[in-house]
Amino acid sequence: MPKGISFLPDLEQFKDRVLPDSARSMLGDTQQLWLTRQLARSTAKGKPWQIIGQQVLSGKVGIPSIKDEDIDKEKNSYVSPRRIAEFRMLAAMGLPLNLDAWDGYPAARNTLFNAIKAKGSNAVLLAGDTHNAWAFDLADESGNPVAVEFATAGVSSPGMEEYLPVKPPVLSEALHRSSPELVTFDGEHRGWLELSLTANEVTATFNFVSSVREKAYQLLAPVSRVVKAGKHTIER
Repeated sequence: MPKGISFLPDLEQFKDRVLPDSARSMLGDTQQLWLTRQLARSTAKGKPWQIIGQQVLSGKVGIPSIKDEDIDKEKNSYVSPRRIAEFRMLAAMGLPLNLDAWDGYPAARNTLFNAIKAKGSNAVLLAGDTHNAWAFDLADESGNPVAVEFATAGVSSPGMEEYLPVKPPVLSEALHRSSPELVTFDGEHRGWLELSLTANEVTATFNFVSSVREKAYQLLAPVSRVVKAGKHTIER
């Protein structure tokens, strides 16, 4: 193993056997059945959209590849050089960034996506938890569009800018490279998400403020993303 890296479990077995195990569930059978029925009822009633609110990201997020020269080694950070080396090893294995989200339960995510497809739903997933702003085109195992996801930034809780000693534009570019479904990411600003719905489209507007540490602040230029009914992808 690389110098300074402590013992890690058998990553090959974890990736090939544990991670894709269909017995591992995010929702459990009861909640998954309830959600599937609600999707069916909503579609049967002719509702134009099915909005699914939940806690963590559904979009696939790969581990970003960041050069040594882009890491601010003088910055006080929760992510140590040793941890960065571990992340690089995990990235080489093709593992996702966060196993404590739907990325850690890919079989369960496939079950969710299959339910969305089977019921003919126009699904929009909403998430939080990371304290950063995200937008994804969600696709099934064959790369077919299934739904979209919008995740809001935190109002005051710190995001990646407080944890990773990397300039936000560099991190954003690296995440886009490692995460093909990722459409929008902001790893720098605090703010909130507004959703506007019509029968034909959903508009997600990310609002950010210049600072949450000072009484005087400005509202920055909002970022809006639109998805049309039946498209299951965000307009570019």
